[in-house]
Amino acid sequence: MQTALLLCGILFLLVGLILTVVFFVVKMPLIACLFTMIFVVIGAVMLIVALKKKAQAKKLRENGRKVYATITAVSPNYSVTINGRHPYIIHCEYNGVPYQGDYARPITEAIVGKTIPVYVSTEDPKQYLVDTSALN
Repeated sequence: MQTALLLCGILFLLVGLILTVVFFVVKMPLIACLFTMIFVVIGAVMLIVALKKKAQAKKLRENGRKVYATITAVSPNYSVTINGRHPYIIHCEYNGVPYQGDYARPITEAIVGKTIPVYVSTEDPKQYLVDTSALN
């Protein structure tokens, strides 16, 4: 999902910048130029959010405490649809503390009971990263 957000941010930013330059060159009214700036702002916000999430994940992988949580359940995330399918939420637990992570590929209940790496921040235990790349 971070990749999709990153790509959308780049696309919106490029389209907005190109249209803004074209509109200025053609000497369109200022209101038309302001409309294209909306694309730039939306793209920049999406890009910033994606980069922050990526940086936080990298920081947790490098500095977080790695624990192996037991997968307790897998459920579809019906609030999101990607290519007509719903991603999954992996629910896991370590020493009674619940964690959950997103997973985009199809998955079965067969992984329930297996362990998965979770990186937990040493400063704030509420910040964590369920490493779903271990399932690939």
